[in-house]
Amino acid sequence: MQGNGNSPATIDKQNGGTESPAFDEPDGFSQPRFRTTPHGLYYDSGDTDKPPIWLSPPFEIVAQTRNDEDKGWGLLLRWYDPDGKMHEWAMPHAALGGGAEEIWRTMLDGGLAIASGRSAREKLAHYLSTAKSTVRARGLGRTGWYLDPPVAAFVLPDKTYGESAYERIRWQTENQGKTLYRVAGSLDEWQREIGGLCIGNSRLVISVSTAFGAPLLRLVEEPGGVVHFVGLSQLGKTTLLRVAGSVWGGGPLNGYLRSWRTTSNSLEGTAAAHCDALLCLDEIGEVNAREVAASAYMLANGSGKGRARRDGSPRLVAQWVVLVLSSGEIDLADKIAEDGNKRVRAGQEVRFVDVPADAGAGHGVFENLHGAAHGGELAEQLRRATLKYYGTPSRRFLELLIQRHGSDLPQLEQRLKTSRDDFLGREIPHPVSGQVRSVCSRFALIAAGGELATEFGITGWPQGEATSAAATCFRGWLDRRGTTGDQEIEDGIRQVRGFIEAYGDSRFVAAWEQDPDRVVNRAGFRKQAAGGWEYYVLPEQWRAELARGFDASALAFAMIERGLMTGEVGKSSARVKVRGQQMRVYHVLSKILG
Repeated sequence: MQGNGNSPATIDKQNGGTESPAFDEPDGFSQPRFRTTPHGLYYDSGDTDKPPIWLSPPFEIVAQTRNDEDKGWGLLLRWYDPDGKMHEWAMPHAALGGGAEEIWRTMLDGGLAIASGRSAREKLAHYLSTAKSTVRARGLGRTGWYLDPPVAAFVLPDKTYGESAYERIRWQTENQGKTLYRVAGSLDEWQREIGGLCIGNSRLVISVSTAFGAPLLRLVEEPGGVVHFVGLSQLGKTTLLRVAGSVWGGGPLNGYLRSWRTTSNSLEGTAAAHCDALLCLDEIGEVNAREVAASAYMLANGSGKGRARRDGSPRLVAQWVVLVLSSGEIDLADKIAEDGNKRVRAGQEVRFVDVPADAGAGHGVFENLHGAAHGGELAEQLRRATLKYYGTPSRRFLELLIQRHGSDLPQLEQRLKTSRDDFLGREIPHPVSGQVRSVCSRFALIAAGGELATEFGITGWPQGEATSAAATCFRGWLDRRGTTGDQEIEDGIRQVRGFIEAYGDSRFVAAWEQDPDRVVNRAGFRKQAAGGWEYYVLPEQWRAELARGFDASALAFAMIERGLMTGEVGKSSARVKVRGQQMRVYHVLSKILG
């Protein structure tokens, strides 16, 4: 077995066939009972009456691996399949526990036809557990960025971009099974058949820009989040996800798409597998409302649940940074309301942005049909294209991103922040809530991702296309939201208004009238003023009913600031005399119904 790992062995082809190359023993490694020949790895018991036991075809131990915390040790293995194609796998030593079935399954899946007998596999496991190499490599448990200045590398399952000059950096996992980061076709084909058709279509452009924006999140310390396209069936929402997913990978049937139809526990693993990349989740209507409510926080916060091992010690919590594209016929608020009429929280709404899928041009998600007879024809054309051409745009983007900016990430960070500030200045020139600013900032970063990919010659779009699409979709979100203020306050005011609309006559005593009606289940009092009825809400009823589910004091102060209530200096409530009795109430003005 060859241990220096400086160059792969050559493939000998004889008589029209392919023979796996032989490897020398790894540096510093000596196990007299194991030997390698051109035909494979053998175990020799030392008994001259017993022939050596064949364990596997030849494979190379390239390096010993460990993670960025100098734990998770393992081996970087390399071998050739029967067709002469090279395979690499960062195998964690932890996988040797038990029957090591994941190791055997991964080797066999990669064309390394190891011995089938239990005794032979035990000997192979012993060989792997005791093998050494003087060469070191980093084995990372998730895909995405490895940032250890001056090293800036991006790890995909099959390739690392920006590898350190001092050590290899690889994705390390017990099971190197199928991933969605596959590649088909050329970049030119993707540009012609997919990228070019995005021009003039704001929803397509923002979707693809989101795919390119995902690796930028960590570089500017921007949190992840979800862009959710909401609208009626057959608008083309799934097409948006297919096109965006083709930037990162694909394959038969659903390509790069994942389904919302899963549990939040399962979604943790899915999010970790898409760290620093794009995650596409189709059709929110198929998942339980409670799972969506939990996922809205979890996906953006980038951390899974804390769990304990059998001995009570904490398990390692899954972590990630991810941008998500989602689709559905209903928005987040309506989905959460399915779970017992619960309402969406402001924190969820900021992390989970509902964008109208209908572009308003009469063609569903499209504005520009590029010669197609109708939106359905263009959607089908794009669907077929995404099954043929995928994965090349992200590879080229990562290659150029690190090639041009990897040695000076702070400069790139400053450039992205300047671009974000310019976008914010154009789209929200007047004061808005922090929630609106946060969402606008995410759209700005998405725009920057699209513009950077355009600058790299990847999208085939004119400069400014991504920025224009991001602005259009941000305004669509803002129009749908209906306010530039804090969502909790807006929702609270609506709740107060709804309560007074429903119970203004029946639960508020007209105490200043000559013969007030008798009121059951009193909430307060009402008084006729020049502008209409004003309402004096009793403190307990204010907290328990009108402001239920909100910060009652914050809501009252916000309503005073907007001229919907009056209070005393420094207080949100006021003292009034009702039928000779002084009491403290919340004084709601008549304009609440205006």
